[in-house]
Amino acid sequence: MWFSGFHSEMASTKAATVAAWAKSQGLSCLRFDYSAHGRSAGRIEDGSISRWLEEARAIFSALSRGPQVLVGSSMGGYIALLLLRALLAQASSEAARIKALVLIAPAWDMTELLWTNLPASARQAIEATGVYLRPPGMGTAPIRLRVG
Repeated sequence: MWFSGFHSEMASTKAATVAAWAKSQGLSCLRFDYSAHGRSAGRIEDGSISRWLEEARAIFSALSRGPQVLVGSSMGGYIALLLLRALLAQASSEAARIKALVLIAPAWDMTELLWTNLPASARQAIEATGVYLRPPGMGTAPIRLRVG
């Protein structure tokens, strides 16, 4: 099962390469787009790690069968780790189906790194209102951060 990174999608070069390799080995490869990524509807500013984790868990439960290898890149590696942790805590029989994790530059601490690198004014805005909209010019795209 493939887990894409932030602003990436199931048709990316890495995802397609993993799927092609799986096919050459006679294996299936489940790929999906989080909401507001790739072919999925939604606005990126409405997304969150929690939401994308819920989507990944729903896909895992509804569409995967048998033993699974979770392959995640960047944020997808983080979500794969969070999925395994949630399943271990809440659904041990589902967690037992996960036989391996392949993590490509996993952003396992992305929320902590993001938080600690935000200016104090941004952290204050999030604490006060739950939202911070990063102005254009401070990165590749405006990103709305919200609590929850």
